[in-house]
Amino acid sequence: LLSMGDVPHALSNPGIREGRNLLGLFSPSYARIFWEGSYHPIATLLYAVNHALFGLDPRGFRILQIVLLWIISILIGINGRRQLGAWAWLAAILYALHPSLQPSLMLAVRDQLVALFCLLAWGAHRRSADGGYPVKGTIGLSLLFALALLSKETAAVLPLLLLGTDFSLGLIPKDRARLRRWSAVYIALGSVLLLYLGL
Repeated sequence: LLSMGDVPHALSNPGIREGRNLLGLFSPSYARIFWEGSYHPIATLLYAVNHALFGLDPRGFRILQIVLLWIISILIGINGRRQLGAWAWLAAILYALHPSLQPSLMLAVRDQLVALFCLLAWGAHRRSADGGYPVKGTIGLSLLFALALLSKETAAVLPLLLLGTDFSLGLIPKDRARLRRWSAVYIALGSVLLLYLGL
């Protein structure tokens, strides 16, 4: 495998080796089935899919990690170009080539999934701001936030990051109608977080 830290998540984890166990991803018996102390069903689903495709061959998982790393790098370039211009692509390349991000642990996929869903959410939030915060944008943003939380709990900081972005870039609406729709975005994100914490 990739490291000794991967043993409980692959070799010793019967939950990811049988497809019928995937029904337990969103059930109260998750911890018992998948031997997980924390609730990370999206990452666990990815482990199971990887195991179904490649078995215990670590090359498949390394390929998956590299693909995720490059997708995240592209999202950094796309999301950053508005403020940084061409420098955003330099940041994306540096991110992709940084040695600490090279595939080493299966557990790192959780962090990559959080980065992926949070970058997608950040981009969706910026597009939603440009469009006046439509309801479908709020729903999409809430769904991406939920996927990030179900990948790893560190995604809980996303609403604060978005709020900080709104303040620093002057994106808080001045007129009442847009301000209500902007507030609804954060109420929706808070509701998703409360629902997650209730799991």
